[in-house]
Amino acid sequence: KIPFRMPEKYSCNFDVRKVKRKTLEEDQKQDEIQLLNFNRDEEFDIFSHKPVYKGVPQKKILLVHKGESLVRNPQVSANALKIANFKCEINAGHPTFIRKKQDVPYTEAHHLVPLAYSELFQYSLDIEENVVSLCSNCHNEIHYGKNARVLIKKLFEDRKELLKQAGICLSERELLSMYGLENKDI
Repeated sequence: KIPFRMPEKYSCNFDVRKVKRKTLEEDQKQDEIQLLNFNRDEEFDIFSHKPVYKGVPQKKILLVHKGESLVRNPQVSANALKIANFKCEINAGHPTFIRKKQDVPYTEAHHLVPLAYSELFQYSLDIEENVVSLCSNCHNEIHYGKNARVLIKKLFEDRKELLKQAGICLSERELLSMYGLENKDI
């Protein structure tokens, strides 16, 4: 078979199919569980400085026991939600509600480039530039909705320069293939 190659400006020309399906599914389940716990339990220090995007590649942090697994930093997701002012990055006007534990709007953190594909990248995917703030509806639509392709394309268009600055180089087509949407027509 001919390797999957993308001539696009942001492409790193990697083959997302080389990531093992079973590993991918396990990593995605683990990331969803961690994000659900984060979204339910996180308390924000709203009086501390407002975080900003770093704009440079970040080293991956690996935990070694029973194989390698990535260490996920919940502060990265908290920072990303703060940077977005706790608004949905698909549409800032989307309805939210106030968190039980704190007086801030409830939005959910989502890794635009899924952590399950970390092995394809030299630098960390668990960075603020790769974490988007979404209302519950948009977050679920990305995972389960018919309109996921449109949402992912919008988020990628908004983030591609930040991702590139952080050493995360990929094309829109490569990102869509990570979500299983590469052959879907609009």
